[in-house]
Amino acid sequence: GAPGTIDVKRTKLKQFLCYLDGRRILLPDITASDVSDYMTTLYQYKRATIHIISSVLRDFFRYLHTSGILENNLAGDVPRPKIYVEESFPETWTPEEIRQLLSAINRRTAIGTRDYAMILLAVLLGMRAGDICALNFKEIDWRKKVITYTQQKSGKINTLPLLPLIGEAIIDYLKNGRLDSDCDNVFIRHIHPYGAIASSSTLSETIKRYMRQAGLTIKSRKVAHSMRHTVASTLLRNGVPLMTISNIMGHDTPKTTIAYTKVDIPALRKCALSYGARRDLL
Repeated sequence: GAPGTIDVKRTKLKQFLCYLDGRRILLPDITASDVSDYMTTLYQYKRATIHIISSVLRDFFRYLHTSGILENNLAGDVPRPKIYVEESFPETWTPEEIRQLLSAINRRTAIGTRDYAMILLAVLLGMRAGDICALNFKEIDWRKKVITYTQQKSGKINTLPLLPLIGEAIIDYLKNGRLDSDCDNVFIRHIHPYGAIASSSTLSETIKRYMRQAGLTIKSRKVAHSMRHTVASTLLRNGVPLMTISNIMGHDTPKTTIAYTKVDIPALRKCALSYGARRDLL
């Protein structure tokens, strides 16, 4: 698995072992009842998190059984929480929240001009944080007023309009903010060495900093990606066809785009089934 996933699994396993230690239960003495008691302590977690924990425990119990530490294989006694496809709800921004965020950026500073241009790409075009950080000079066609880039996530080539507001913000950064650097990336680090921005999480952390300054509540860990959700949801509410939105977002299939229909409440109300006239229950 990915390094991040492995770290999560280790943390969850350590949590279980601490639980056993607190109950003074040795590994060879674990019973199905102990497993059940432990799982009930996880009620405050989301279902997806409980799913990870249960998966870790099943693997752990298989190992204990094959190693001869446990006489019985307790893997089958670990409950499997139900995970529903597309259960999550896309988090979006309101127009007022966007205005507050952009107003918190000090565009009189070099870093401010950079951050403003980068955040506009997320707010207006829905570009992913990694693609914004990696945006190259040759990917901007000033004459045709388009941005053509290869998405890091899918490898798919995507073309988006170079909106006047975005173009002006990038020019402002290049003229008044960007430091001298041989880096081909439009946006660079302003700490030596003045090169490419190494991680896409840098943009998310930058947005969080401006959110705090604007007095906004940080609800999501992926704040930059929630701006992408906002663009797609806004297009949907404005009546743009799903296939067009899919192309703008650079999705591999329209199925990914369908997830945004969950935030179009007025359209969903039209789909509600009528149960007929109300009848008083006797």
